[in-house]
Amino acid sequence: MTMTKRFAVATKTGYLVDEHLGHAGVFEIYETDGVKSREVAKREVLPFCGGPEDCLEFEKKIERISCVLEDCDGIVALMAGMPPARELYRRGLPVYTVSESIGDALTMIWRGEVAPCYQNE
Repeated sequence: MTMTKRFAVATKTGYLVDEHLGHAGVFEIYETDGVKSREVAKREVLPFCGGPEDCLEFEKKIERISCVLEDCDGIVALMAGMPPARELYRRGLPVYTVSESIGDALTMIWRGEVAPCYQNE
């Protein structure tokens, strides 16, 4: 059996990694074996970043996102703020930032060509 990994992708278009982690209201869930990738689900979340007033909700939003995406091996987004990326990493969800097609981005992550935007200090 081929090993696969599952990633949550922040995308507006459905074919590019083109949305900021904090603006994503929906994540497309992809499975990849490093060569082929396929969408397997879509999951709604409350966008993390709606403005400065939302900062008070940081812990609640991180908890919701990590629960909704708990079966994923990571999150792929165009950009991400360091505080959420750090906290998601600590919860087992590394965040990868890349500007590519979804398939190319997942292949690059699989090959180790893209590292998480936050790793242990």
